[in-house]
Amino acid sequence: MLTKDVLLKPMLQLAMGRALGFATTFMIPVVLVRVLDQSAFGTYKQIFLIYATLYGIAPVGMAECLYYFLPTEPTRAGRFIANSLLALLSTGALVLVLLVLGSQVLANGMDNPALAREATLLGLFVALTMTSAVTEIVMITRGRHRLSAAVYTISDALRALCLVVPALLWRDVHAVMTGAVVFAVVRGVGTLVYMRSEFKGELRPDFSLLRKQLAYALPFGAAVTLEITQGSLHQFVVAHFYDTPTFAIYSVGCLQIPIVDFVATGAGSVLMVKMGESSGPSGRGARLELWHEAVRKLALLLFPLVALLFVAGRELIVFLFTERFRASVPIFLISSLTIALAALPTDSALRTYSQTGVLVRMNVLRLSVVAISVRPLLLAFGLPGAAVSLVLGTIAVKAYALVRLRRMLEVPIAQLLPWRDLTVTVGVAGVAAAIAWVAKSTLASSTFASMTVAGVVFVAAYAAGALALGLNNGSAPVAPAL
Repeated sequence: MLTKDVLLKPMLQLAMGRALGFATTFMIPVVLVRVLDQSAFGTYKQIFLIYATLYGIAPVGMAECLYYFLPTEPTRAGRFIANSLLALLSTGALVLVLLVLGSQVLANGMDNPALAREATLLGLFVALTMTSAVTEIVMITRGRHRLSAAVYTISDALRALCLVVPALLWRDVHAVMTGAVVFAVVRGVGTLVYMRSEFKGELRPDFSLLRKQLAYALPFGAAVTLEITQGSLHQFVVAHFYDTPTFAIYSVGCLQIPIVDFVATGAGSVLMVKMGESSGPSGRGARLELWHEAVRKLALLLFPLVALLFVAGRELIVFLFTERFRASVPIFLISSLTIALAALPTDSALRTYSQTGVLVRMNVLRLSVVAISVRPLLLAFGLPGAAVSLVLGTIAVKAYALVRLRRMLEVPIAQLLPWRDLTVTVGVAGVAAAIAWVAKSTLASSTFASMTVAGVVFVAAYAAGALALGLNNGSAPVAPAL
């Protein structure tokens, strides 16, 4: 039987580190929207849309594959890491060259000449940051969750500093990108220092192992490419058909809440490692228990977050981005629905079974749904329609992933998820949201007061309901291994 903190303790350590770091990086656009005009802010958002897309696609799975190889073959960790570093450095250099050569094409496609001027700095930023992505992965796989959390915090704080200070001094997108490259150089040097001190003479390439890594990483990389493409496609479509200030409105509506990333990513990372350690037929029951526990804990945090955003989302957008972006609110509420689906870490669980080929098919499905629906929905409903296409694609792929995972775990659908706890969590969050809405409407008038009252009342009501019903205790029964 697994102890209760086998997942919770490392999840909380990683989440705390990401939370402290995101507390600073989350404020970057909040500051920039007040420093730059709406067109320049739209350019900044377009640059970082391109960055996020390339950062996810270009590594072709060579960083993430370490989650699989380091726990299973720890004696050859140094060679796996050296292979990944060389591969990432090579693909990063290719990205830089392509961005420089294709800068004008990129600018024409998004109808923004400013993008061509920033192509070189953007390429350097992508290349350096994706190469250093192995740092926290190595720490997590070696069980050093506290160190990884500290690095997340320091790195994100430094990034915020390097982007915000130039913006305040020069009020220019080029200055922001220069600061981004300075951050990437510092982080890259830190990665090399850590790897050399940790592995010393073991950090050397091994091309026989590289073939194994590529066999795992390339299908996973293809899946990630599709995932990132579908996740970004709706924004690229809006950028193509609308001007830069309008894109800024849509981009703000697609605001990512930091807690979702650091909680879901941390949980998925720990889940992969723990399920990987429970390999073989004898570990089937343990894997199911780990899966249930991860879903239960994520739902406990993410379901109420969605409910709270529907209560206070309007106030949040206006407070963070000013009245200029009130039109972003409907987009934000629709895109927030994907947060609830993040409580199902299906990709992480399937990767434990080396189902990277399935991940490719999953993302083909999601990309197809988004590609087919985004333009008609955009024409029918305006900017909110593009967000609807993203939600539809996410629902489709989660449903398909659960069907595949059920086969891997060899359980009936009734035992695949902790259904009772999920249902009760939704109910408690719904009741808390209704109470918070009444309190907000009755007790507050200003934007800040409404947001504060809604948040305090919701948290109190939800916490009381969760404790009264024992949601944190994981009351749903776990099916025995078949």
